[in-house]
Amino acid sequence: MRRARRAEAPEVINFVGIDVIAPALLVYADAEQLATWLPLMASAEEIWCQLFSEPDAGSDLASLRTRAEKTDAGWTINGQKVWSTWAQFATWGLLLARTGTAEDRHRGITAFVIDMATPGIDVRPLTTMTGSAEFAEVFFDNVELPDTALLGELGGGWQVAQVMLTAERGPYAIRRSAVLRGAMTGLQRLATGTADPLARQRVAEATIAMELLDLRIADVVATLRRGEEIGADSALTKLFLGQLEQTIFSVAMEILAWVASPTTATTRRSSPGWSAISTRGPAASTAAPRRSSATSWVSASSACRAEAPALGAAQCMATPPLGLSSWPVMNEDASEAR
Repeated sequence: MRRARRAEAPEVINFVGIDVIAPALLVYADAEQLATWLPLMASAEEIWCQLFSEPDAGSDLASLRTRAEKTDAGWTINGQKVWSTWAQFATWGLLLARTGTAEDRHRGITAFVIDMATPGIDVRPLTTMTGSAEFAEVFFDNVELPDTALLGELGGGWQVAQVMLTAERGPYAIRRSAVLRGAMTGLQRLATGTADPLARQRVAEATIAMELLDLRIADVVATLRRGEEIGADSALTKLFLGQLEQTIFSVAMEILAWVASPTTATTRRSSPGWSAISTRGPAASTAAPRRSSATSWVSASSACRAEAPALGAAQCMATPPLGLSSWPVMNEDASEAR
């Protein structure tokens, strides 16, 4: 992770598989399955996706409705999942489906490993406002699975999910913090082109938040080294990660606004660590706004994230990381460098 930070490396392409799903496979899959899945997962030759969230079952995962019905040949799956990272590129998915009644809540959920090329699966990428399509919604229409697709015990999906969610807030959090440190370095570099005191204050706030996350990650590392379970504290790590990522990109938008037009500045903040853009002072010039070359990296890095599984890791590495770490701090007109 230290090397990743120093290199400002982008995120591992198959991070959902390696950091989140693999820990559950190590607990619940047999030796033959592990020998088949893990090498190709590690090399990113086969991408994995997590099929948990549904339109009406996000944070309240126990209310999921995707159903698995037992048949003579195995199982039939019907339902919908959403916000599945890289599902459109995935070879395999780890699916949670209801095998009990709705009243059973978490006790009526079972985990399945599913071949994403199975007939009846319809993956529809979700394009965000940046133009990237990191997430997808997945529809299951009478999808037939063999009995061997079941992972763990019947009705034991909640236990499988707990292993995965703990991993997401432990090993994956360590890797993600390295990516955010690269983003933070890029944000500080970008801010060297600003003289606005409020903008620089926002960068200071983000820097402090990064240092607090580092302390939290150090505690996670120490816990793992002792061979202990991360436990309920993992929720705090997840919270810190989400808040810091939002803060970094929110501040970056403010800095880019200043670079594009010095008459635009931040004048208020809607909540701690957050702020909004508004116009301060005289009306902005009627001349065409200068477009920072930094803005071109927004679409470039987003496209890299969206296309990485198809293009391969080497090509993505050649593109500046999503976290602003290689954003220039000058306008396209070099004479107006800031």
